[in-house]
Amino acid sequence: MTNEIPARSAAADTTMIVLSAVIVPQIILRSVPSGANSADITAAAAVAVLSLLAAFLGATWVGRLVPRRLSYQIVASHIGPGMGVVAASARYLCYVIVIVLGVGVATTSLVEVFPALPRGPLLYGLVLALALPVLLRRGRESRLYWVTAALGALAIATVLVWGLVVELSDGSTADAAMSARRQAVLSGRNPGVSHPLMTAVMAAVFPACLLVLLSERVHGGARTRRVRPPWLAARFGGATVAIAVTLYLSILFELPGQRLGIPSLSIAHGLLGGGGYKAVAAGYALLGVSAALAAYARLPFLLSELATDGILPRRLGTRDAIKPRLVIVGLTAVLAAGFAGVLVSSLAGATVFVVCAFLQFGLTCVAMTLRSVGILKESLDRAERRSASLTKWAFAAMAGVCGAGLGLTVFIERTWLAVSLVGLAVPALIMLLARRSMGKVARTLAVANLSAGRRLPTRIHGVVLVSVVDDPTLRTLSYARAMRLSSLTALTVDFDPNRTRQLRDDWKEAGLPVDLTVLGTPQGATRGHIVDYVHSLHQMHPGDVVAVFYQRILAAGVWEGYFLRRSMPSVIADLRHEPGVILAEVPYLFHPTEEDE
Repeated sequence: MTNEIPARSAAADTTMIVLSAVIVPQIILRSVPSGANSADITAAAAVAVLSLLAAFLGATWVGRLVPRRLSYQIVASHIGPGMGVVAASARYLCYVIVIVLGVGVATTSLVEVFPALPRGPLLYGLVLALALPVLLRRGRESRLYWVTAALGALAIATVLVWGLVVELSDGSTADAAMSARRQAVLSGRNPGVSHPLMTAVMAAVFPACLLVLLSERVHGGARTRRVRPPWLAARFGGATVAIAVTLYLSILFELPGQRLGIPSLSIAHGLLGGGGYKAVAAGYALLGVSAALAAYARLPFLLSELATDGILPRRLGTRDAIKPRLVIVGLTAVLAAGFAGVLVSSLAGATVFVVCAFLQFGLTCVAMTLRSVGILKESLDRAERRSASLTKWAFAAMAGVCGAGLGLTVFIERTWLAVSLVGLAVPALIMLLARRSMGKVARTLAVANLSAGRRLPTRIHGVVLVSVVDDPTLRTLSYARAMRLSSLTALTVDFDPNRTRQLRDDWKEAGLPVDLTVLGTPQGATRGHIVDYVHSLHQMHPGDVVAVFYQRILAAGVWEGYFLRRSMPSVIADLRHEPGVILAEVPYLFHPTEEDE
């Protein structure tokens, strides 16, 4: 199991990294007005490389200093629990945006091949439908991710390698460029931006932000929480090369900017023709679906980690809390569909992703700076102080860069910054309210007086709920008698006179040494008579405890369970609110006899 988790995580991470190689040129070209403006594209590519290198160094450094702690844990320890919740919410929202971007790539690829498909309904439908495998506890196999990542990488590699071969072999690219431009124009136009260069630079830092997100695993033990730097360097290095070559070919083919299409798909149309173009589009569609599935599959593990760390209710972190976590994943799918409707392009989605990643990594850098300040105050070791001084200034500088990036977003993309903050506020408020409720419950349950509530009850009175004399009833009576109670009474309600008469006769015939008490009359019989009886018994003996025994028949098969599912009395739900009452369930496993089979 310990070896399976990193393998599964590596496969899922690879799909997201290959996806970034597809969409980063797309979001950069959407920022610039024309492919002929090579200066903006070149500047954005340079920023992408530098930011990726800085993010790699920062994530690696954090991993070496605190290898067994996640970013929100570091923030919560050195800044405060509230900021830890914000960092956790930013990370959660990053996975939501990956879902939207993956589905966006799949939708764009399908619509370009089949223009008659409605883009909006297809986008929303895929966002919601891809949550079903996770809700059904499927879609976590690593083979699926490896296959789709390989297909996506093969598709983009084929386009780029063939484009370089044609260009380097002095082949004429004029016809191919014309076809690519024509396809790019047909894909539709994206609204322009007010600051193309700054927007392109913001879009270019998407791979660096994705590296920060994927440098930490959301499942596995403490020893496997950090991804190995060589693995990150190899995958993101290949993605960077693919992005650079795609941008180079986009400039060579003079692809128009501010378009909805994927640049490498337009290049594939010019180089490979209709058949190759459709094959590449199919590979991209599978890649986008797989990346969205991978992000969905991470959410239950992330919820479990947050519950284990006390940010969410701790019961969500237990193994038997699968259904509550899946309910949250279902609500997240609705949130992702809402984001898909608000974000008009992949550029908008990438901007929201960058804002969340900047916030998460910036808080982590501030926390690491405060950690170094604490070491400088307490440590007297020269080597330790020298290392702490270096990390303090280095992480302070990285925190400043993240703050500058957020400030740049305020200047160029206020709308998407507002969308980011609103989207971030949803999980953050839920987590903060959960923490507040947990704290309130803990304070209420805290022991104020050690001597209160420790007096032992004088006696225990037993009540057994019966309706017929059968094997489960006899077993329940035997268990109750074995407890040597002060008093024991069998209790039933007279709903049906004939059935009550049969119960009395069977009771006498069995010779049971327990008194049978019949409550009510058929005209006014309700389960409230049992509640009133137990309540009055406790009032007659306020210092004693009343133990109510009831049978629970468990079915071995689905068919029998349909008829036995009402075996637990509904009155038990009412008795749970009675003070001084203990409810004792006696299970009985139902096995059909050979004659019944």
